[in-house]
Amino acid sequence: MSSNACLLTLIFLDGHPILASASSAGHVALWDLNDGGRLLHLVRGAHDGAVTAAEWVTGQPVLVTSGEDNSVKVSFQLNFDLSLTYSRSNGFLILPRLLQDS
Repeated sequence: MSSNACLLTLIFLDGHPILASASSAGHVALWDLNDGGRLLHLVRGAHDGAVTAAEWVTGQPVLVTSGEDNSVKVSFQLNFDLSLTYSRSNGFLILPRLLQDS
């Protein structure tokens, strides 16, 4: 992580010892809290700019992030055994017509 990046988001996965963190540099990390905060995975540049929000899908081990790059991405999906599948879904480059100001 760059020296001038700051931590913007921390979010726990309900029922599992997993913490997701996101930074102003666009990086997203997953931590295993059972092993004293061991880093499970780091995606540098998950977003082009700051990660503005991160949320686990309710009842699912799927992390969705949004960023200053105007995109929403499915960043991580944990399997039931907590092994990791990484996905880099592309977001919108411009806002969909229904969400734009009139």
